[in-house]
Amino acid sequence: MFFGALAFAVKSSSGLGTFLAGVGLDLIAFPAKAGLESVAPGTLNALAILYGPGIAGLAVIAVVFLARNRIDQARHEAIMRELVAKRALAPPQSP
Repeated sequence: MFFGALAFAVKSSSGLGTFLAGVGLDLIAFPAKAGLESVAPGTLNALAILYGPGIAGLAVIAVVFLARNRIDQARHEAIMRELVAKRALAPPQSP
């Protein structure tokens, strides 16, 4: 079940990332199947802003969420003790 959830999370984040990239390209009106020489300089600047500071902004948001996860060695050990105690009380599973 763990690996199934992990695979789902990876596929979901990949799909969401692809979707958001497409939305970003639509927002700056990036032409489909365009060569570098046929893209307007303003569109290239918008692309640079979108994927430079835009990605950095998303990273800052991620750091804010991750900073809220307060766990240290003592908390980790307490969680592990709690899990061991719960496993000891759980009925044995049949193979």
